[in-house]
Amino acid sequence: MAVVSNLIKSLDQGVDTTTAVGGVLFTDRRQFYVDQGTYSELWAAVTPFLTTVMQRGGVKSGLADPMFKMFEHQNPWEKEEFTTTTAVAIPNDDTGATIAVATVTGLSQKIITAADASWDGLQFECWDSTKTTKRGAAIVTATGAGSGNITMKNAGTTAFTTVSGDIFVCLGHVSGEGQTAPTGFSDELSVVWNSCGLQRTSVEITGTLYQASLRGANKELERLRKMKLETHKIRDERMLLRSYSVLGTNADGSGTFADKWRTDKDGKKIRTTMGLIPALEKYGTSTATADSQNIFDFSGGLNFNDWAFATEKIWQYLPESGIKDFFCGPRAMTYWSLIDQQGKLRSGFDIKLSDMKTDTVGVFFKYLETPMGIARLIYTPSMKREYTNKMLAVTPENLFRAEYRPMVYKTNIKTEDDYDGVKDTYRSDHGIGVTNILSHCLVTVPMQ
Repeated sequence: MAVVSNLIKSLDQGVDTTTAVGGVLFTDRRQFYVDQGTYSELWAAVTPFLTTVMQRGGVKSGLADPMFKMFEHQNPWEKEEFTTTTAVAIPNDDTGATIAVATVTGLSQKIITAADASWDGLQFECWDSTKTTKRGAAIVTATGAGSGNITMKNAGTTAFTTVSGDIFVCLGHVSGEGQTAPTGFSDELSVVWNSCGLQRTSVEITGTLYQASLRGANKELERLRKMKLETHKIRDERMLLRSYSVLGTNADGSGTFADKWRTDKDGKKIRTTMGLIPALEKYGTSTATADSQNIFDFSGGLNFNDWAFATEKIWQYLPESGIKDFFCGPRAMTYWSLIDQQGKLRSGFDIKLSDMKTDTVGVFFKYLETPMGIARLIYTPSMKREYTNKMLAVTPENLFRAEYRPMVYKTNIKTEDDYDGVKDTYRSDHGIGVTNILSHCLVTVPMQ
């Protein structure tokens, strides 16, 4: 037994300074841990996108196949117009003029190659190519004036002259007295698709470590199981947000539904889902002059006018509640908080931002009042760093979690040859269903 020569023993006495005989007071006997059975965690599993999609968009489970299709439709009446290549005077009488039909939107396309009676009786306003000058209005009275040509008569009392590139916007149908019902026009549903991705997360320790009692967390397997479950959930959310797929979604109507995949190191097929952000980047439009713009890049600077005009397009599809969920990276959340504090000093950029709130499932958010609706800003840790200044606006009716197989947790899966250890695994086989891609938006705000 080690002997300590000091007559008065103190707490800091770990080694006899005279004989250099080692003591165990410091190394073994003192208790430095406030609570040796617990530990603090820097990050808990926070998956607001996954939680909100499941709550509001819903979960479609029991799929017959990991590749899945959906129908969607965009009402043609939302935009009915055509452009013309004709420069001709439409007189103020009943004689009419021949107009060439070029690009058609929202109306029967057959008119371009043949006569189409469904156009008879349609009344149009004529605008210049920028839609800033209205020239007049005219009525289609015949569609047999050659392929792609129609006869139009002035609907008003003032003659006007068209210019190549002019846009004719449909107002509706006018019928002659005693006429029969007009010829009908119909369209077809569109098909989009996606696929489920198979994700697995494992935890494994030796049998000796499994048996040991430890400080911090008494049983290491229990700690690792919890950590790996959180890992699996956050990866599930990242996949739904950011995963890529060679199959695509056909949101632009040019895709091919085929069994095409990548393979792993053993030549086995790898299935993935196409996340919402890559789908927007692939099929969305950033053209500022387009009505359908749903990608907005303000990384170079943002003023109130730009933001107000953007909200016109973000909230254009009705009916809906007027509130949109925006899943935000941390810098996007910070940006609006700074505007809230400094806005009136920065070119009159004044906004209304609520205090932090939480909903019934524990998702934290702030309300941002915009000129066209209310944005529910939800901080999303999965969008840290690379997507820190981005906001993903979604329409829940056009989004759901597709579940081919429910998530399972299997314990002690490795038992062959009396394996001295424990291996568990989490497995999920799911994807995201995205329809009407134009109803979702991606906004990039300045980094400040």
